[in-house]
Amino acid sequence: MAKFGINDILNAKTKAAGAPTAAEGYKEIYLSPYEVKAAQENTHQSLENIEELADSFLHVGQEQPTVLARIKGEYFIIDGHRRNAANILNLERGHKEYEKVLYRYMDMSEAMYELRLLAGNGYTQPLTAYEKTRLVERTKAALMRAKKEDGLEIQGKMRDLIAAMLNESPTNVARMESINNNATPEVKEQLKSGNMG
Repeated sequence: MAKFGINDILNAKTKAAGAPTAAEGYKEIYLSPYEVKAAQENTHQSLENIEELADSFLHVGQEQPTVLARIKGEYFIIDGHRRNAANILNLERGHKEYEKVLYRYMDMSEAMYELRLLAGNGYTQPLTAYEKTRLVERTKAALMRAKKEDGLEIQGKMRDLIAAMLNESPTNVARMESINNNATPEVKEQLKSGNMG
């Protein structure tokens, strides 16, 4: 099976609809970091080294803007939760130049936002066993929702698609689906706390 990523799927969908792909479809906007909402559930639950990142922004500037989805007029972070937190910290430190910050955004549905959020964060970082299991669950739910609400076409088996997106074997994805569907809350908590692989 050919290796591909979620961005290939999303870009194929937007091209078929005549819309711009992610690379060409984002617009720039200046917003207050407080106007921007963090994802309800990001892949990694903690934001680390924010103070160091904020200091770096003060010394050399911010090279990459935070990427947003605009859903029903509200802005949600796709990629750049740490960058946005660093901008807020600098603003709280009294640096008025952070009252308005450059962002890139694209209008999209909630399902497409979830898929882009996962693409921007989940598939590119080392994850714990629990985070991978949650990622499988969230990816499957987002794909099913995008199929229903946005007409996303899914070729082949869903499990094989998720496995290719996560760079996992279909067997491992099946194991993670089994945990998601059948494990007791106690087992899931053991997995989350790192007591179980």
